[in-house]
Amino acid sequence: MAALRRSAVTAALIAADVAAYFRPGSPLRFGLVPARFASDPGGEWPALLASLFVHAGPVHLAGNLAFLAFFGPRVEARVGHVWFLTSYLAGGALAGAVQVAGAPDDPRPIVGASGAIAVAMGAWLLLAPTARTGRVPAWIWVGLWFVFQLLVWAGHRGRVAAGAHAAGFLAGIVLARVWLAFRHAPAGGPRRRARGRARASGATPRAGSGPPAAGAAGPAPSADPSRPRGPRARCPARPG
Repeated sequence: MAALRRSAVTAALIAADVAAYFRPGSPLRFGLVPARFASDPGGEWPALLASLFVHAGPVHLAGNLAFLAFFGPRVEARVGHVWFLTSYLAGGALAGAVQVAGAPDDPRPIVGASGAIAVAMGAWLLLAPTARTGRVPAWIWVGLWFVFQLLVWAGHRGRVAAGAHAAGFLAGIVLARVWLAFRHAPAGGPRRRARGRARASGATPRAGSGPPAAGAAGPAPSADPSRPRGPRARCPARPG
């Protein structure tokens, strides 16, 4: 719970899920209906996001919130609030779109945050593949999540958006990879990146390359050939 208190985005998502559950008629009103979306994508696109906050029953809601409370703070602490929220919503919307593409004539609404939570799971496995909670490694938690999905699938007679879950999981891996690429990319443009590569390889810039800068001192003048090159004459001491 301490990690959840430090994760503002995860806490806000959980609160939104709970609030939407107690709103009457939420699944039918805010669910993503593939047949309706396929006939009017321009008018139905908000359902791609709204359906992430709607759940079919108490078990569906409690299970998703448990996994969101576990994976959300860990990913949010690693990638930051903005990137986590963007990945959660974008990946969840992509998961819903994949499910619609697989069954465009289905009149049943798609509801639940499972696709978006799968985004967080995929990201966490990429960012911390050897992470453990106590003595439990990450892959066991992912296995428990898939078992939970199977139980929901059996209880709802196959009406589980398996395609959305798989798409969300893959989207999480890709988005985490993009975040890692941006995080480790050198900043400052091509010239600074080139200088960084030169320093890393041990190369040093050649001296004297290019014109001298304004105001820079030029080469020392050569000695006058007419002057004798013998030892320098001493000036006689000045009498006191």
